[in-house]
Amino acid sequence: MNFRGHNITLNKVLIVLGCLAVVLGITAYIVIFGAGTQVVQPQTAEQATSSTGTFTFPSSTAASSTQNTSTTPATTTFQTFASNFASPSVTWTEGQSSFAISGATLAGNELTLMVNVTLGDIPQCVPINLRFISDEQGDMIAPASPTETNFALGTSTCEGTPNTLYPGEPLTFTVDPTNAPFLFLTGGTSNVYFEVSTTTTGGIDVAIPQQAG
Repeated sequence: MNFRGHNITLNKVLIVLGCLAVVLGITAYIVIFGAGTQVVQPQTAEQATSSTGTFTFPSSTAASSTQNTSTTPATTTFQTFASNFASPSVTWTEGQSSFAISGATLAGNELTLMVNVTLGDIPQCVPINLRFISDEQGDMIAPASPTETNFALGTSTCEGTPNTLYPGEPLTFTVDPTNAPFLFLTGGTSNVYFEVSTTTTGGIDVAIPQQAG
């Protein structure tokens, strides 16, 4: 009996079955191991922002994005204080001249004292001895204005007329407005200390400091 034809047919069947087994094996591998694989499509900026997977940044980082980056320095505005004294509480004498603080103004860092100057029986130049005590070490500062060493007394020279009142001669000092009250010394032979302080009503007090005890 001749089985040659049958052998050829059997071989073809085996080859077909082998191919089917390979195909089924590949399919099973893809199903088992490739089910979780996803193709990630690139997102646009708008899609990334609206995604539910966005991160929440710490509050300190968020706050830093709203900080003021302006380089313009902050400015501080100070209240202006002013008073006039019909009956001055601070007076002193130097030789034949007498003095009285008749008013004061504090605007920013400029403190202006108004001084009444009354001459005696002889004409004379009246020196500006009044000084601002700037610190606890007792450093004394002369007025920033006028820069002369004598009161102008409203004349072309420093020499005033005998028995004449020269009211409201201004002496301006540079101060730190946050360091009130301010301490002053009349200088000369009188050497009277007095304080200048601001009031809650926008005025200024000028008075001799009270001594403890």
